[in-house]
Amino acid sequence: MQNSSDLSMNQCNTNSGLSPLKPTVLIIDDNQISLTYLTIMLDDNVNILTATNASAGLEVLQEGHHISVVLLDLMLPDLNGLEVLRKIRNNEKTSDMNVIIITGSMNNEWMLRSANMNIQGYFKKPFDGASLIDRIMELSGNVKALDHMALRDLWGEDFETRMQAIGSIVKPALIYINENFHRTCRRDNLANQLGISPDYLSRIFKKEVGICLNEYISHCRVHLSRDLLINQPEMKVKSIARYAGIPDVDYFCKVFKKHTGYTPNEYRQKSI
Repeated sequence: MQNSSDLSMNQCNTNSGLSPLKPTVLIIDDNQISLTYLTIMLDDNVNILTATNASAGLEVLQEGHHISVVLLDLMLPDLNGLEVLRKIRNNEKTSDMNVIIITGSMNNEWMLRSANMNIQGYFKKPFDGASLIDRIMELSGNVKALDHMALRDLWGEDFETRMQAIGSIVKPALIYINENFHRTCRRDNLANQLGISPDYLSRIFKKEVGICLNEYISHCRVHLSRDLLINQPEMKVKSIARYAGIPDVDYFCKVFKKHTGYTPNEYRQKSI
């Protein structure tokens, strides 16, 4: 058992970024053998965050990562898993989080109490890895930000031709946006990554893409949201908003309606 908290992200630190092409799983478990086993088993399918005590896990949940599923051990050094689950459910930011219990105990009372707090699975160690992966992918909906799909939507039949004409500054900018639009994605950060001034980036981006940079980021977010509303009918609008990079659901609805002419719920209903 480790006494200090441990956070990792596919063996990277929290500044390294998560792939938008994979769902993200937070594992809260103080057993290093269990953490290693889960990391090896899940690594090809998901982004991984880990915490070895309750306090560290709860901190990660507040950091704004787009976490699809929490794997929660019931026996932790500072709080038991039921207390962690209660804190997750009582916090507005995490109340609808998918939580799977992983435990070495089949205590009937604990199973009942966790079930009453809306868990999405209960796996006893040692568990069937394939079944756990299937459940995680089912809950995450295999959500993927498809490569440049928003740009394809924007340019239509001219996509291939226009992509070939994109210059050496805008092309990496598009890649960066494609990988980061569902998180904090600001012009100044992008310009800093490219080593150019924000104003110059804005000018050349609009010239080559046809719309301003911030408008394109919104376009990417709305494009992903439209896909989720149609293909993930059980996913709540506030979860879609958070996943798309606009955690303020009221603002998300305004942006979505500006781009589509519909509220998210209206768009989902008309697509049924």
